[in-house]
Amino acid sequence: MRRTAVALALLIVPVLALSGCAPTPPPATEDPKPSSTPLFANEEEALKAATEAYAAYVKVSDQILAEGGANPERIMSVATGDVAKEEREGYGQLSALGYHLVGATSFDGVTLQRFETVSAFGPDIVSVYLCTDVKGVDVLDSSGLSVVPPGRPDRTGFEVHFDAAKSSGQLLVSQKTVWEKDGVCS
Repeated sequence: MRRTAVALALLIVPVLALSGCAPTPPPATEDPKPSSTPLFANEEEALKAATEAYAAYVKVSDQILAEGGANPERIMSVATGDVAKEEREGYGQLSALGYHLVGATSFDGVTLQRFETVSAFGPDIVSVYLCTDVKGVDVLDSSGLSVVPPGRPDRTGFEVHFDAAKSSGQLLVSQKTVWEKDGVCS
């Protein structure tokens, strides 16, 4: 009898499924789209934020350099990734040599290269071109003598990329590459 019940069940279940009497699975739903608010409404906002973020980066970097490389971890508040790592290493070398900076770095000619309109707060959300100016900057050794090599260029063009901090959306310098093509420091 038991065998008959099992055989009957094996016959009935497929027939019920085919006839629509079996319970139907719930309809498939689309995965929810991430609700992401744009970090910047337009190019002007992105450019302004990048300019302010780079100004903060220059200010912190100059301060660390003026203090002979002391407390290099401060750069982490304005930079991330390889830039932060390389800067910290540079500050360590400066400290080991007993050098310090006098003056202030400036920059101009900031031009938006690109920006992401929808933020996922993360890598490479804004990129700009800009020109740094170190005309008013000197690097002195422990005896107060300049160690800047003769012929150092006063102005250098850079392509700068920014990441947005996941927690705050604050722009952090994430990549900084010398831009040797014309136009940035014209």
